[in-house]
Amino acid sequence: MPDIVIKLGGSLLENPDLTLKLRALIDRCSVWNDLKSNPQPRIWIVVGGGVLVNAIRHLDQIHHLAKHQLDQRKVHDWAIDAMSLTAGLVADLTQLPLAKLPKSGIPEFLSLWNTQHPGQCAVVDVAAPVKADTRIPANWDVTSDSLALWFCQQIKAKRLILAKSVAPLEARMKISKIQELGWIDPHFSVLFHSAGITDFQTQLAHLGHGKIVFTSIQY
Repeated sequence: MPDIVIKLGGSLLENPDLTLKLRALIDRCSVWNDLKSNPQPRIWIVVGGGVLVNAIRHLDQIHHLAKHQLDQRKVHDWAIDAMSLTAGLVADLTQLPLAKLPKSGIPEFLSLWNTQHPGQCAVVDVAAPVKADTRIPANWDVTSDSLALWFCQQIKAKRLILAKSVAPLEARMKISKIQELGWIDPHFSVLFHSAGITDFQTQLAHLGHGKIVFTSIQY
């Protein structure tokens, strides 16, 4: 069963039509398949931190928290904990199951999860394994976009959809241009290339302006 990861942008949490938009995106993704056997893809949703993470970032800019009593890793962990809260919120709003990942053994956990929730879309709480992985830089160059890509790597997913509220510009865009616009964090392309990923598709899904429009990302 091919896996698709949807990263739900934090700005979309402030959209009153969030549930309808996400359901529409899930419906679009559920008809895609990458295998000739034509199975239904399993869809995992990683939720951005939205205004909660923005508040932490704002306080860090004012007080330089990582340079005082608090180290950089602790501030990073606060932001990850905020993503745990928003994941729970989206699961409650959509009535989708919430998969709280363990610190390690993600493939084994999801294999067991699949037997308990066969073919079901789920919201993923990535906080525990992300905080345990010290290879992930603890700075603001890393956002939930990179963490969604990191999750794709853990489960060997072949498609990542970055759902954003930004307006579409082109059907295909270079990753460098998208990063210049601030739509994807600086670490995303570094993580992509360091992993040597092949046969992987990444798209922006523009959800903030009427119908869903997709932009394919070129590396």
